[in-house]
Amino acid sequence: MDFIQNHRQVLPEPPIVTTSDLVVIQGSPRGDGNCSILARWAVDTVHELGRTAQVIYPHDMDIRCCIGCYQCYNSGSCVFDDDMGSIIGAIKVASLLVVCSPVYTNTVPGGLKLVIDRCQAYHAERYYPVGGQEKKDCCFLLREGKGRRTSPASPALFRRF
Repeated sequence: MDFIQNHRQVLPEPPIVTTSDLVVIQGSPRGDGNCSILARWAVDTVHELGRTAQVIYPHDMDIRCCIGCYQCYNSGSCVFDDDMGSIIGAIKVASLLVVCSPVYTNTVPGGLKLVIDRCQAYHAERYYPVGGQEKKDCCFLLREGKGRRTSPASPALFRRF
């Protein structure tokens, strides 16, 4: 018993997700790449307009993968209690959602894919609601290497999001 208690994994404190006019999901695990430039541009523009903005970094958060149990459709909420609840909370109140992502192996990085999959609970809430909800605008910013065309899988993935 002491062995288990002494070797328990301790997760860092989750980042605080607040309510904002703009929510940017920074899909790249690289904090200094092209996606961070796009995210900063969006945040600076919103701040110039006197609005609030926040950037969410999924790779720094505790987000479990979707297990496809569809309890979100049956009960109205996900079975997991992790940082995804605060991300969905921020998306709900934002006027605009911007998702910045590089394209890795014809799709998005793993951390962003977790967020997209777990937004199934938000989809269930919006399209099978107890009460109606207003639709939000969303903007996806994709960045691939020089001379490459957008992967055919990327637009299809984002249409479903």
